[in-house]
Amino acid sequence: MKFVDAILSNNSTDDHCKEFVTQKGLVPLLGILGLPNLPIDFPVSQACQSVASVCKSILNLAHESGVLQRGLHCLNEKLDALAPLHQPLPAPGGSVLLRELASAPNPGEATAFPQATPLLHTLSAVHAYIMMLVHVCRTGQTEIRQLSINQWGTELGLKVLAGLTQLYTSLVWESTVLLALCSDDALPAGCLFGKEDTDKLLPPDLRSEDGVRSEAVAMEVTETEVKGVSGSLAALGGEDGTAESPTRQQSAATQHQMKLIKPLLSSASRLGKALAELFGLLVKLCVGSPLRQRRGQQVATPVTPPSASARAVASALAHLLYAGLSWTPPPASPVPKFRLTFLICSVRFTNPMLFDDKKMPYHLMLQYFASSQGLRGKGYYCCYYYYHLMLQYFASSQGLRGKVIVYYYLMLQYLLLTDSR
Repeated sequence: MKFVDAILSNNSTDDHCKEFVTQKGLVPLLGILGLPNLPIDFPVSQACQSVASVCKSILNLAHESGVLQRGLHCLNEKLDALAPLHQPLPAPGGSVLLRELASAPNPGEATAFPQATPLLHTLSAVHAYIMMLVHVCRTGQTEIRQLSINQWGTELGLKVLAGLTQLYTSLVWESTVLLALCSDDALPAGCLFGKEDTDKLLPPDLRSEDGVRSEAVAMEVTETEVKGVSGSLAALGGEDGTAESPTRQQSAATQHQMKLIKPLLSSASRLGKALAELFGLLVKLCVGSPLRQRRGQQVATPVTPPSASARAVASALAHLLYAGLSWTPPPASPVPKFRLTFLICSVRFTNPMLFDDKKMPYHLMLQYFASSQGLRGKGYYCCYYYYHLMLQYFASSQGLRGKVIVYYYLMLQYLLLTDSR
């Protein structure tokens, strides 16, 4: 990739980049990001960054919109392949990614083979394309920013945004479930939520004699013991001629399950973070960036109305916020806390989408957030209700009450801004 980038960019003209596009070089270039046999951590590797750098060089030098068009096309194909991820599991419920891993012949090595874990590797490919788009769209050139938002405002771009909206809510739910399955006290005793899949992760030597975990043994394993497994695992395996107690055996089993679940949780969390970064970047592309002024300089900033593409993208992003704040858990969700956790994540994500770092509002986003899909009638008042719900839930927790009040204050600030229009 460095060799290709040097050929394209070490030139005072755009001839090489235009010829590269004419010879259909974008097809194999962007196809690299979607190869099925890449490791699941490829999106955070230097190799992925190198591909994104070549794409950015082509866009900046030749102003070729085909880079974004091809990238959106490839991303749309991967999003279509993730349809099973959005289908909730039947009762007793669980994680779709964990079900895929548990169904593999060898769960311990399944993450390395796309045939065994196709959804996980498709998520990795989506992550790679997201990283490329973030790298390409993050620029200070006005022409490139306008070109980017025009492509996102096309029919294909809006379709991709709709798919990313659905993907983001599914990832938050998957992360919530996987994190709960990694904790011993997140689910009530005897709960069957995800239990069948987690049991399949255990090798025969770590399973109990009847093939399932004993509820009495599970109750003996405290959170402190589970956290200490990583430091005492070597000692547990080094005992000679002594049988492990049931509690220690369960701790080793929990540690083994967490080891297999961790790659799923890491992939979902990293992709969710990349999506949040992309959405935040698209907000800035929609509303534009203020002109930099020197200290003491008072220059009237020209007011430029947003383009049709910017308004279309802002409307799609407002729908994303609405989808997160009005989300309801699947019927098989065992505890109300899961919904509360999801809403807290949605609230944290909503704030930077409506306000900048200095707490100044993005008026275009506020307008669509308040008006799209009947949100003004019920949506943001539901947010008001959710803040009251969180205050009641954390009433006994002095450590978290301060953060909730801060979120409550931000929502009140938003209500005042929208009602004063």
